Amino acid sequence: MDPPTLSFILVKSKYLLFITLLVALSAFRISAQEIAETKLLINILTDLQERYGYQFNYASETIENIIIPEPNKELTFEENIKYLEQQTGLQFSTLPNKFISIKKSSAELCGYVRDKDTGEPIAFCTVQAGRVSALTNETGFFKIDINNENETLYIRHLGYKTLDRSYAFFKKEDCGVIYLIPNRQQLSEIILYDYLIRGIDKLDNGSFEIDFNQFSILPGLIESDVLQSIQAFPGIISINETVSNINIRGGTNDQNLILWDDIKMYQSGHFFGLISMYNPQITQKVKLQKNGTPSSYT
Repeated sequence: MDPPTLSFILVKSKYLLFITLLVALSAFRISAQEIAETKLLINILTDLQERYGYQFNYASETIENIIIPEPNKELTFEENIKYLEQQTGLQFSTLPNKFISIKKSSAELCGYVRDKDTGEPIAFCTVQAGRVSALTNETGFFKIDINNENETLYIRHLGYKTLDRSYAFFKKEDCGVIYLIPNRQQLSEIILYDYLIRGIDKLDNGSFEIDFNQFSILPGLIESDVLQSIQAFPGIISINETVSNINIRGGTNDQNLILWDDIKMYQSGHFFGLISMYNPQITQKVKLQKNGTPSSYT
């Protein structure tokens, strides 16, 4: 009984080995077949152009490095197009004269842009996603088509901080509200020198100072007269066109306080106000205060 039993065991082992090799070869054949059937999209498009006479228009980066299973040879051209759309997620559009346009599938996003502080809509706001952009209307509404769900939308407007929003932020069934924060900037203090002409400075307290050591004649004047020169300042005129009778901020000439080395002067001109009584040749500095006058001057 021992020899037959041994023979049965050997036969069974050979049978199992044969079955194992057969399964391995079948799996290898299926795997090899699947590898052979995958193909670059550009090669599939070239084959369809030669078979059906259609021309495909696309950007090189749109179909770059896309590998899909090769479609069945028995499919019609329309069925091939539907198959490619399902496999790649790209959009195939039929054009006249047997042309097919290929582009990435776009998603439509919309929203309302408003001021965060006031809630008012912001018109003509720029919404940009890659190379695509749109503007908001008078109600702050915008609508934009994006080609990639990974795109980031940038919302910008003059006077507001630039805001970025991802695709996940937007609701497909409803347009959301986006609030922009005003961009407030505090400017540094500006001190203005050489006001109107060299030698005239505007001081920090709002007064004006004329330094006759650097002062030159204003355009239209024949000499650097003190009272005639200050009529070039805003808010100072002479209603009777005289030199000495000047009117400051709508006041009369007798309301002006004129000090010469802190001495109050009651007369400011000669010959009916046509000539100023202050000699510019001996005057060194002139200080003019139109508003914000210290209380010490009563």
